[in-house]
Amino acid sequence: MGGNLSQPTSSSHDDDEQYYDDPAEPTRIVRAMLFHLGLPTELVLDIMDLADYHPRIGDGNGPLDPPFALPANKFDPSDYCSACAILQSPPIPGSREDENWRMLRVAWTIEGRDQGWGGTTRVPTAGTFDGAWSWYEACILRPTGHSLDEASRLDAALDLHEWLHEHPLHRTTEDVQKALRDDRVGWELVPNSSGGVTWRVQNNRVAKGGFSRYTFEWLPGKTLDPGVVDAEGHGGGGGFVDALRPGDVVVLWMRAMFPGWANHLKEADVEIVYDVR
Repeated sequence: MGGNLSQPTSSSHDDDEQYYDDPAEPTRIVRAMLFHLGLPTELVLDIMDLADYHPRIGDGNGPLDPPFALPANKFDPSDYCSACAILQSPPIPGSREDENWRMLRVAWTIEGRDQGWGGTTRVPTAGTFDGAWSWYEACILRPTGHSLDEASRLDAALDLHEWLHEHPLHRTTEDVQKALRDDRVGWELVPNSSGGVTWRVQNNRVAKGGFSRYTFEWLPGKTLDPGVVDAEGHGGGGGFVDALRPGDVVVLWMRAMFPGWANHLKEADVEIVYDVR
């Protein structure tokens, strides 16, 4: 489960036994040990937070050799607009009945570039992140059966992974919503605050031939709007972390649009950190 959806699957989550383990169990064990020492609850929770000892899940691939290339007309040779699913996280685990659950952050690592060239007319912002038509975006997929238990959620996520592995290419990420419904996969895209279904993760630097590596985090609370990037091309992920729920799956997409544009990926990784108390 997990891994690159458009290339041979990576080894990040090939072990089914590891995939089904509860990532929160080590956290519970360490917290119980601290309580056993007689420490007050507030101090134990502070220690856990300061040590960042929290359950986490994720997916990653790379370094890819050769890098994966997505030209803008990859989906349809006659239409310069393509989206390719490249990563799928495991479903976010829930908590036990006597616990509180909270999402802490989502961390991204991406190493990529665009086609590496562009004329002054075609690419007036060469060397910057402005006007980039080679980028990465994320979506949240949620099972439509909200009463699913933990085991059923895992089975549903495996079904989703198989479907995405067979259908990694779409014209746009928004098109995935209709395809999921038409194929009755049992999943839907979660809307963002702007009414869309994606969050901009990272723009590639315009007309830069070498690969650039970006590492950054999204935190709870509204930062940049879902489609906006900062001066370094990072999306702020406004509302993304707040929208995540147990059972959700995070998918990273490569995007390229307009003639001449292409997206080249060497490595990508997502880490989802949450807490149960």
